[in-house]
Amino acid sequence: MAENWSEDLPDDHQEIYDKPSFTTGTPAPPQAEEQFKQGERYEKGNWLEKNLSKAFELYSEAAAQGHAAAQNRLGQMYNYGQGVNKNIENAVVWYTMSASQGFAEAQFNLGYLFHFNKAIKDSSKALEWYAKAAAQGHVRAQISLEQLQSSQEIPPPIPKPTTSGSDGSADPAEQYKRGDKYFNENDYINAIKCYSNAAEQGYAKAQFALGFMYNFGCGVEKNISKAAEWYGKAAAQGNERAKINLQNLTMPK
Repeated sequence: MAENWSEDLPDDHQEIYDKPSFTTGTPAPPQAEEQFKQGERYEKGNWLEKNLSKAFELYSEAAAQGHAAAQNRLGQMYNYGQGVNKNIENAVVWYTMSASQGFAEAQFNLGYLFHFNKAIKDSSKALEWYAKAAAQGHVRAQISLEQLQSSQEIPPPIPKPTTSGSDGSADPAEQYKRGDKYFNENDYINAIKCYSNAAEQGYAKAQFALGFMYNFGCGVEKNISKAAEWYGKAAAQGNERAKINLQNLTMPK
C-alpha cells in the first residue's frame, strides 16, 4: 500500500482525535502493562525526561504481547509520526489489531481515520468502526456516528439477507448475546430481533442496545422517540449508559 495515505486530518479535529476517553480490551500480561505505563511516562515526560523514541520502543514491546492500549498508541504514533516516521499503513495495522480486541478508543480512531483521511476515505468503514465504539458507550464515537449519518454521506447500513438464527433459546441473556454476535457481524436485522426478544422480557442491556439501534439508525429507520422509550426502560433498571444516552438525546420538535 502507498505510504502517502497520511494527508493531514483537519486541524480542528487533531486535539479531539488525539485524546483517549474510553478504554476496553483484552487483559495483557503484567509485564506488558508495566511496559505500557513506562512508555506513557516517556511519552508525556511524567517523572522521566520526555523521549518519544523510547516510548515507541516500550509500546512496541507491550503491543507484541497483545496489549490493546499499547497497540492503539502505536497506531497513533505512526499516524502522526511521533517517535517514528509517519506511516498510515502501519497506523491502520495497529489500530485494527487493537480494535479487533474490542478496544473502543482504537475503534473510534480507526473510524476517524477512514472518515477524514482523504487518501483512504471510506465512509462505510468509518460507520462500522464508529458503531462498534459507540455501542460500548464511547461518547465521541456516538457523536461522530450521528454526524456521519446525518450528513447523508452514506445511508444507514443495509443488513445482508439471512435466513438464520434469531430463533433458538428464549432466555433473555442468551438472546442478548446472540444479538451482540449479529451486531459485530453487521447483521443488524437479526441483531434487532434478538435484542427485541430480550428487551421485551425486561433485560436491561438489551433494552439499551435496542435504544441504541433506534438512536443511530442501525438496520432500522432512525427513531428518537423509540430510542428514548428503550433507553428509559433500561435506565429505570439502573443501566448507567442508558441514563447518559437518554440525557444526551435531542428529541424531535
